[in-house]
Amino acid sequence: MRKIHVAIKEPGKVPRSVWISPTKENLEKHVGGGLLFVIVCSDLTVICNRDQEINDAKYCAEIGGKQFFGKIIFAGLKDGGLADIPCSWQELKRAWPGLWNEQTD
Repeated sequence: MRKIHVAIKEPGKVPRSVWISPTKENLEKHVGGGLLFVIVCSDLTVICNRDQEINDAKYCAEIGGKQFFGKIIFAGLKDGGLADIPCSWQELKRAWPGLWNEQTD
């Protein structure tokens, strides 16, 4: 099974780099429910639980003015599907430095 390189961010934790299978079932398992894809730019998306706000999930991050709750996944977009993150870890840190700040309740 093909795997893609993604970044996973959970509430209160710094992002981590992982390889995951991009199947619908696996992505739903990671985010805890139905999927919502928020396209950040032409080659990057944030994947989250589509019911994140009504499931009383903990705050995770703000990206592009949108607040995310619960676990989120950063993945690349290529040829109409999911792909490896299209940038280096350092570029992610420069673009969203707040993701690396651990938050407490």
